[in-house]
Amino acid sequence: MKRGQYINGYLVVRDFTTAGGGLSKWTFAEKSGKEFFIKEFLRPVFPLADAIGSSTTKQKRKEECDAFEIHHKELMNAINSVSAPGGNLISTLDFFRFGSKYYKVTDKVDVTTLKAAQISSLPLNQRLLIMTTIAHSLRILHKVEIVHGDLKIDNVLIKRTRMGSYTSKLIDFDSSYFSGKPPLSAEDVVGDLVFFSPELARYIQKDTVTEGAHLTTQSDIFALGMLYCLYLTGQLPSFDKEKYRYGWMAVNSGENLQIANATNLPSEITGMILDMLHFNPAQRPSVEDVFNHLKGMVVAPELPTELPGENPESLKESDAKSELRELLKSRIKGRNEDTSESGENKLKGSLLKRK
Repeated sequence: MKRGQYINGYLVVRDFTTAGGGLSKWTFAEKSGKEFFIKEFLRPVFPLADAIGSSTTKQKRKEECDAFEIHHKELMNAINSVSAPGGNLISTLDFFRFGSKYYKVTDKVDVTTLKAAQISSLPLNQRLLIMTTIAHSLRILHKVEIVHGDLKIDNVLIKRTRMGSYTSKLIDFDSSYFSGKPPLSAEDVVGDLVFFSPELARYIQKDTVTEGAHLTTQSDIFALGMLYCLYLTGQLPSFDKEKYRYGWMAVNSGENLQIANATNLPSEITGMILDMLHFNPAQRPSVEDVFNHLKGMVVAPELPTELPGENPESLKESDAKSELRELLKSRIKGRNEDTSESGENKLKGSLLKRK
């Protein structure tokens, strides 16, 4: 499809650009006076009546397409049940097949984003705010037992708010799956090796003791810990680079990841991140723990005016917005209250003790 052509009622306004390591293409399109982001999946390809191949081959391809379609629609419905348009979770608005190809439509988002090195140079409170909004978006996904599956720098867009601080937009759920139910084939697991959790890597390598049931929402927590380390220090966690190429390799070999350049960071933050990078998923904090811990450290004047959107019918509005607004009220009082007892300044002691 080219600029000027229509795809299921969407007018393509620029030619497609290859994305996702050649697995998809994207462009912008208009419909009803509004501009959208639209992605074309290069596989699977639906076998049309005039497609080449035997009836057996076509049937196999059709079954693959049916499974692909069901999976994406189930994810779209689940995510949309707990999110609202315009929020920090950029969910799918439309998913359909046009001809032999599948397409996904989302809101158009300003893709201008800060690089990790720029983020790590921001004042600590602004870095914590970025980390808090990411945790909040991931929290929405995890509430409906969905694993993002591809947390990395490119899938978190950092946006400046009207108040001059920063917030985040979480995008790209093409690699998402329901907790404990990853793709059966390793070939269908798409992601950045740098951010792989140890259990995800073992699953792809067909480790004899690692099953799909082991790939839960806690796999995202490991990747999030890697991201947080980048945001705070400008570097990934450190490990023996002469022995291992990736962090998960070191962890699966028994080495603990470390945080470089952490001397100026609060120990309660570095301790939390090290727990997020634990070998055992059960020993990592939940995204709820991470969110509450960070929320308790953000100074109120930095709170964004643009808060993550949620569907008030499925998650009460107070569950999202009032939590941050409560923080605003408490911080304006000058941090006079000791919030450690409520769990907002610290994770549970067991989470901060290295196992």
